[in-house]
Amino acid sequence: MLRDRARGTTSDATREAVAGWLGLAPHGARPFGSPAPIVRQPVTREPPPLDAHVKLPAGSYAVGEPGEERRVELDSVLLGRWPVVNAHARRFVEETRRGVPAVLAAKLADSQLADHPATDVSLADALAFCAWATERLGRDVRLPTGDEWEALARGGD
Repeated sequence: MLRDRARGTTSDATREAVAGWLGLAPHGARPFGSPAPIVRQPVTREPPPLDAHVKLPAGSYAVGEPGEERRVELDSVLLGRWPVVNAHARRFVEETRRGVPAVLAAKLADSQLADHPATDVSLADALAFCAWATERLGRDVRLPTGDEWEALARGGD
């Protein structure tokens, strides 16, 4: 940009040139034939289904850090296909009238974060959520063990 070195300001000619590059006329008006401005629409994404799951077949799995791996025998288990998202947690809090910390309440109230994984959740809240989901889905819901989660996350490793 051309700047008036003595005053450290940008000249009107430079402002007009930049406005032209951006497709703007002076004072923010759009020149004839320029594209309409982008208008952001509110995000309306549906949360993933709470009952979607994948099956971890019974078998022997390698778990642990590289160099410290061990084999474990696991029973077959269903694990959630997607993480619990803020929309699920919000429904849980609303239906159970459970009190939550302010930081979590703010996330649950923000519609832009509805499909983000729920965070800032205590173990007690997670266990209460599992009990609520058990009633809602009509089947047992629990947190996976570390070995179950790792075996599923590793896939065929």
